[in-house]
Amino acid sequence: MRFVDGLLVVSNTGFTRGGWRPGTLSVVDPERAEVVNRITTRWQNPTRLVRHGTSLYVVETGPLDVTEPGEPVTGAGGIEVLDIVDLTGADRAPTSWPLDGFEAPIDLALGSAVWVVSSAVRGAITVVDGDSKRTHTYAGGLGLGSVATWRDLFLVVDFNHDRLHVFDAAGEPWGCAVELGEAPGDLEGPQSVAVLDDRLYVVLAISGALRSVELTSLADDADCGSPPVETVVAPLGQVPNDLRAHGGLLYVVDSADQNVTAYDPLSGDAVRRWSLPPGSNPWHVDLSEDGRWMAVSEWASDSVRLFDLSLDDVTGTRIGGAPDEVPPAPTGRPHGAALADEVVEAPDGDGLFRDPRRAVNGVRGAGERAGGTDVFSLRHGETIVLRWSGRRVVDGPGPDVAVFENPFRIDETSWFLDPLVVEVSRDGERWVAFPHDYVATDETVYSADAADWQGFAGVTPVSLHEEARPLDPFDAAAGGDRFDLADLPSTAEADAIRGEGFVFLRLGHPGTNPDTGAPFPRDPVSNGPDIDGVYALETASE
Repeated sequence: MRFVDGLLVVSNTGFTRGGWRPGTLSVVDPERAEVVNRITTRWQNPTRLVRHGTSLYVVETGPLDVTEPGEPVTGAGGIEVLDIVDLTGADRAPTSWPLDGFEAPIDLALGSAVWVVSSAVRGAITVVDGDSKRTHTYAGGLGLGSVATWRDLFLVVDFNHDRLHVFDAAGEPWGCAVELGEAPGDLEGPQSVAVLDDRLYVVLAISGALRSVELTSLADDADCGSPPVETVVAPLGQVPNDLRAHGGLLYVVDSADQNVTAYDPLSGDAVRRWSLPPGSNPWHVDLSEDGRWMAVSEWASDSVRLFDLSLDDVTGTRIGGAPDEVPPAPTGRPHGAALADEVVEAPDGDGLFRDPRRAVNGVRGAGERAGGTDVFSLRHGETIVLRWSGRRVVDGPGPDVAVFENPFRIDETSWFLDPLVVEVSRDGERWVAFPHDYVATDETVYSADAADWQGFAGVTPVSLHEEARPLDPFDAAAGGDRFDLADLPSTAEADAIRGEGFVFLRLGHPGTNPDTGAPFPRDPVSNGPDIDGVYALETASE
């Protein structure tokens, strides 16, 4: 998406379950909140919009199939140029250039003499002469996605090797690289960049961090001048997917957390956060030149959500897709289960998702395909202890406790999971854990199959929502993970809990796997479990 002179231009890839259709550009009037023109692109899959003077450049990747690892299938792509003054009337771009022989163009940076284009599937860039349109390709660890300009230099970010490469104004490489990651040797995945106040900011999508490079230190030597590289924010939310600089702030889209957060680039503090509807899967963000409008694309609903920041708009207006559903009025809990309503112990932390009250204010799941956002986020190694005010949980028929985290299904066989160990105690000192076992074929490698995490919480998506879907938390339709005191191990303390009940419940990362002696593996993009709430089936006076 890109705001251009009061209009919002949205690229539509044309991809559906049935295959690729022609790509289009939707031109949106934010004042009227409606599409005022649609422009058909020459190639399929328009993916990047770049303004340069009075023109809008459109990078069109062409059809792209990456379902077979290591064997991407690509088609023809290229670049088209639109006159900005004709956005509301044009049906086609008047100018286009094919990029024959260069697979899957994905991003574009425009200089005074040349352009630099990166690929979605190869570690290569192509340099295009702005006048003759002749191209020259450089290969060997040069991208997979993000390019930018600073002064008269081109900045190319290598996703696969966590490197920044520098090219001069003529598109010639300096031949040096800057390490962007925090852990050299690990893949951290820099994928979205922004330049602000002589700094390059980059999102590390896999390690979940926002880092910066001091560009004024760059020099054409063997070490690129050894510019300082610093962490601005860590950890970010789940699946940070896009970064935009505007008005002195950095805006990050966390796709799995369904939100956009504005950060102060110096302190790293979260200044403002906008939560999107559950399941919307926000993808990209842009802001209008005057700062009035913010647009966020919702991948799952095939729509864009428009926020009027001049009115402190926190809900936004959806354009395209289906209208927002209005949840039914709260009806109370149609069941007798009791919510854990007191936080006994929780780690300190700042930010919206570090407020432990979110773990005891009810369950608000987002369904099978998305994680809920009304949660308290634990970091790896942390625990939270909850209780039922003045009550103890007693053994009843069937499961006694239902734990709700925020996992979600990725496809038919894999999930995004943050498994939790569940422990109970009568006095807060002697703890008994519910039996749990990681049964993957290779227990040293993370598995995204929920069936491999037996006896853990945080492996079943959550449909229960206190206002929109007030289900019985012990009904399978509610989702979440249920635990029966009858399944506790055969120890004296476990027997006492079965007989008397328990007062305290503790949730935390599983720690060390006794089968391997090493920490349980985790999803590479995981920042830690998110606690939505815990219900007990039967309680009695403490």
